[in-house]
Amino acid sequence: MFLFYTPVNADGSITLNGDELRHAIKTLRKRVGEEIWSTDGSGTRYKSRIKDIAKESVRLEIIEQEAIERSQPKLHIAIALTKKSARIEWFLEKATEIGIYQITPLITARTEKKAFKKERGNKILIAAMKQSLRSYLPVLSEATHLTDFIKSGLNSSNDNFVGFYKEDNLQLRDKLCEGKDTTILIGPEGDFTDQEIDLVSQAGFTSINMGVHRLRTETAGIVACNSFNFVNNG
Repeated sequence: MFLFYTPVNADGSITLNGDELRHAIKTLRKRVGEEIWSTDGSGTRYKSRIKDIAKESVRLEIIEQEAIERSQPKLHIAIALTKKSARIEWFLEKATEIGIYQITPLITARTEKKAFKKERGNKILIAAMKQSLRSYLPVLSEATHLTDFIKSGLNSSNDNFVGFYKEDNLQLRDKLCEGKDTTILIGPEGDFTDQEIDLVSQAGFTSINMGVHRLRTETAGIVACNSFNFVNNG
């Protein structure tokens, strides 16, 4: 099964454009009258028939649609940008496949590379959503300084954790609560500074260990994502 990403137009119709059009027509060689499945990234999946193929767009006739209920609480991971873009992009892809609600790239005191290409990041999320046959596209925020992230206001009803190894910390898996929306901060190479840990602790974040060994930033993010989904049967 191939799943396309097709946001709904203002008039309620759906079309394939850009990369989705090229994938359908050039790669899969779809023709008028053939049926395809698509999602709007907001939880609705559509079964449609190709009505018309033009140079810039493919018009679809909706045959049926299905609302996919979100099956688990929301996970928001705010993760420090990595020195090599490929590593944070790998995290975006795998976190989407596993299941995540929102991702915020973080800029911290020890972040070496502060540039983040959000448009490219969104393309990675879309591809991963389609590949894993999911119907919800994760929210991808702009790269944000840690201090601004904290100042933006946090949902006090969430469980809020920061990955920062200390011998007497509990493991993340032992602190996660089933059914609870959760925000997890993941630090950069070199970790958060003591001042940053003080800042997030005052904001209500609980320090947790991600394991007994040192992990790369993107690996810690995947451990957090997988642990959350395991607890919530995702």
